[in-house]
Amino acid sequence: MSHLYNSVLVGLGNISWKFDVKNGKILSHLPALVRNKHVEVVAGCSPSKNDRELFNSKHNISTYSDFEEMLKKEAPDIVSICSPAEFHYQHLKQCIQSNIKMVWLEKPALENCEQLNYLISQNNSTKIVVNYQRRYSSSYQKLKDLVDNSKYGIPTLVEVRYSRGLMNNGSHMIDILFFILSIDEYKLLWVENDIESESPSFAIRDKRGFLIIVSGVEASFHNIDFSITFKDKRFSILHNDMDLRVEDKVEHEFYPNFYRLADSNTSIFCENEDSPFVNALSDLINSYENDYDTISNLSTIYKTHELIEKILKS
Repeated sequence: MSHLYNSVLVGLGNISWKFDVKNGKILSHLPALVRNKHVEVVAGCSPSKNDRELFNSKHNISTYSDFEEMLKKEAPDIVSICSPAEFHYQHLKQCIQSNIKMVWLEKPALENCEQLNYLISQNNSTKIVVNYQRRYSSSYQKLKDLVDNSKYGIPTLVEVRYSRGLMNNGSHMIDILFFILSIDEYKLLWVENDIESESPSFAIRDKRGFLIIVSGVEASFHNIDFSITFKDKRFSILHNDMDLRVEDKVEHEFYPNFYRLADSNTSIFCENEDSPFVNALSDLINSYENDYDTISNLSTIYKTHELIEKILKS
């Protein structure tokens, strides 16, 4: 990275900057942008006067009420789209039409998925990273490496628990399933459809044979638990990425020649990984400078949204 890129934010809510930094962890766009020495944040945009005033009270950064005006006056290199999901397509289209170099896009609205994918088929040079940030977590990337390299064989079972809705938290969960497991072909076996639920349970069978069971939890807490079981080992990322667990097959203490799982004395996971937000931004800038596709882009999200549509239709 040899340039200084001007950056702007559209949407001044939690994911834009209000989550900020907690216990040293970067949890939103603004602190990741500020931390990057190749980026200067020059403006933010929101139709909400209260959001603009609160942002101004914390940061010495210009604000706008109109997105198009901000693009024309600031001519940014990077646009962080943190607006409500129903505005993502409109804002992304404006960025592409304005020849913005890079866009950091919060996860799109389902109903705009086809239009979003149409945009990338057009002849433009805008690089886009979609902020399914678990793709940029070293823990999930390590699990992906283990599956890709078949170090422990093919998984025998994948189990996931999630809460807070299929469209919200569930979309992150499904995206990370496709990422880690490199799912190409699958069969949707069943969907829980006998009760009204924003977090339906379902099961799919990967073409390689293993079963993926997803349990939706009606709960007040935010949660994703992810476990992959191999023949002799199990890896888990639990409590919304806060706890990492490795279990090995050991002989049972009470039953000779029988085996159970026990916590391993070693871990493959990094306890102090860098922020996925920092990694996503670096991937975006590197993709622009070296002309490659980001790890999370409009093409990679297609299967995620396709499965969501199948579940909803079921």
